[in-house]
Amino acid sequence: MAQKSSSFVQWLAGIVTSVITALLIWALTRPGGIMNPSTALHQPVEQPATAPPAPTLDPSLFPSGTIYEEKRQLITVEPGQDYMLKVIDIYYRPGTPEGCAGDVLIMSWIIQVPYPTSGSNLEIQKGSLVMMEEGPIEVIGSGSEGTLSLGICDVIYFTNYSPTETYKIQIRHAPIG
Repeated sequence: MAQKSSSFVQWLAGIVTSVITALLIWALTRPGGIMNPSTALHQPVEQPATAPPAPTLDPSLFPSGTIYEEKRQLITVEPGQDYMLKVIDIYYRPGTPEGCAGDVLIMSWIIQVPYPTSGSNLEIQKGSLVMMEEGPIEVIGSGSEGTLSLGICDVIYFTNYSPTETYKIQIRHAPIG
């Protein structure tokens, strides 16, 4: 009986030795192993392009006005949808604006996701708080980035005509009074 257990232990030791040898050979010779370094494993991974911020607001367009604090926000426009933004909701300057005349908001935008993109499916339309039931009145911008100026009683619509792509759009805005 002792002889049978001794041969069983030898048989088991042979299997264990074979498995360890096979694992050692695999670890040494696999791509990236000690004996088979692969430069492909050490290549930097190409990162997707990062979108720059929305274009800088140009105060020279309004030399007589005072530019107040600039703000940024990120909006999401789903495929085939609009994102409505009332200028009066984002207009912030000392004092309360009276009426719809005189106060201006300058704004820029850039599509950050997906980036880069032609933005050919993005359109910016303008309407008025006074005539909101009628919807957008005119197209005032389109494409992946741009700048525009708006009155305090304007309503803008970011319209995504893409059937499949969701746009994440960064907007920068500042009131001029």
